[in-house]
Order: sequence, then C-alpha cells, then structure tokens
Amino acid sequence: MYLTEPISNDSLDSLVGLMVQYSQGVDRSASTYVTFYMLSLCCLFVGCVVLLKYATVDNPGSTKLMGTLSACALFFGYCIYAFTMGWLHEYYKHWDNSERRSFFHIWNFATIMLSIAAAGSFCVAEVFRKYKNIIQFSKIVESSVVVFVTILTIISIARSFTHKNLDTVHEKALFATIFFCSSLAYILALSIIALLQNSPETQSCRVFIVSVSFFAIGLLIQLALSPVCSHVNAYESMGCPLPDNFNHNCLFNIFQIIFICLIGRSITTLLSEPAYEEIDEDEEKISIISQKKTEIAEESQKGNSERNSFRASARSQKEEP
Repeated sequence: MYLTEPISNDSLDSLVGLMVQYSQGVDRSASTYVTFYMLSLCCLFVGCVVLLKYATVDNPGSTKLMGTLSACALFFGYCIYAFTMGWLHEYYKHWDNSERRSFFHIWNFATIMLSIAAAGSFCVAEVFRKYKNIIQFSKIVESSVVVFVTILTIISIARSFTHKNLDTVHEKALFATIFFCSSLAYILALSIIALLQNSPETQSCRVFIVSVSFFAIGLLIQLALSPVCSHVNAYESMGCPLPDNFNHNCLFNIFQIIFICLIGRSITTLLSEPAYEEIDEDEEKISIISQKKTEIAEESQKGNSERNSFRASARSQKEEP
C-alpha cells in the first residue's frame, strides 16, 4: 500500500495505535484468541461424541477400545492446548523474558498438551492400521513402535522445559508440532494405502484423507502468509490479503476446526465399521456353524438309514413262515 495523499491527524493516530499494538510482539487480536477458544470447544465436543459413539457400539473389542482412548488423548489434549494458546494470546503482551513466571508455566503446559495430542494421533494411526489390517507388523516391530512413540512423547514433553530463553519462544513447541504433523502424515499414508488395497468399508479412509488435507492446506497458508500478515512485522504486513481483524492465525484456526470435525467423523465412522479381526471371527463362526449343520445332517441321515434298515429287517422277519 502506497501513500498518495497527505496523512491526516486521524490517520496518524490510527497508525500510531497500530504500531503500538504491533510493538507488543504478539498477536493479541480478539479474532485470534476467540478462534482458539472455538477450536478448544470443538475438540471437547468431538471428544465427547467419540465417547458416546463407543458406548453405543455393539460388541466393542479391544481394538475399538484402544482407538477410543487414543482419540480421547488427541481431542482432549488438543482441546487444552488450544485453550491455553488462546489464553496466552489474550492476556500476555510480549512473549519474552520480560513476562511473568505464569507465562512460562502456561507455555510449558501447552507444549505438554500438544505432545499428548501428538501421541494420541500416532496411536490413532496405529489402531487404524490394525483395524484395517493395512500393513502387518511382527510383535517385535509393534513393541518397538510403542517404545518409539513413548520416547518421542517424553522427549517432546522434556523439550518444553529446556528452553529458558524465550526470545525464540516458538522453538519450545517446534518438536511437538513436528511430532503431531508426522502422526497426521502417517494417518494420511495409511488411508491412501487402504484405498489402493481396496479394503472393505473405505468411507473412514476417505474422510481421514480429507481431514488431514484440510490441516495441511491451512498450515501451508499460515506459513505462506506469515511474512506479510504477522503482527511482529508491522511494516511488512501492509500487503496482507486478509482483513485487519482476521489474520493468518485466525484462518489457520478455522481450518483446524474443520480438521477436528472431519477427523472426529472419520473415527466415529471407523467405530461403526467391522474390524479386520471381527470379520475373521465372523467367518470362523460361520464356518463352525456350517460344519455343525453338516454333522447334524449326516447324523440325521445315518439315523434315518438305520431306522429304514431296521424296518426292512422287521418286515422280512414277519414275512418268513
């Protein structure tokens, strides 16, 4: 934006107010923390829906129970993370070493919740893999995956306490963010493989792909618009294509709300679909029932033949003089 007319006093006052807001060093716009709170409520609602769905599922097995618990870790962990981020954006101005000690504790807590959500999303991917029997791993590999996820979670949580200098505050949650995005990429890859394998009941796979795609698109848009829309770079934000009261952070939060709703939908759909082990059990039961019916029919036929032979022998004895 270029100035072609003299600046009035009102424009100068607005510009000074804008510079003061940007000089605080963090996005404290109402739309940002309100959308964070909306994201938190959305996660809470979807988590409760998943719990209610599991309560109404017929014959819930161990796989569905593990999937429900993993989904709760994802949704409720992300719920608390989004709420704390909204709180930080609303009530803290600088996000540096000049902040109160409470800022450090809340930021550490937010990073821990993001780490738990990342672990939950990874476990959801593992349950999805077993549920659809997409890729078969040995017991050793599965145990190694569990240990690997546990170590990643511990490292991610520990990272929140290692950075004492908050000049680069976003580095505190960088590891947890990478962990979370990697888990979503794992879910996306499994969903694509399931579609290519023509697995039965692929509706949940399609919804998984759409949900993760929404998150990825929102993240890419946020990263692309950050240099021109960031509140930290006041003079470079003049070319931001978004409205003044709706920046790149708000837009990403909207994409995340859609992502949470869609991935919740995919998990509830997955709980409604029969697991691979349940299909095998049903086929085994059908085989056993058909075998028993065959045995009963053979015994009945054998009994009929014995009765017929007994009657024939009885007639022959009566016919003898």
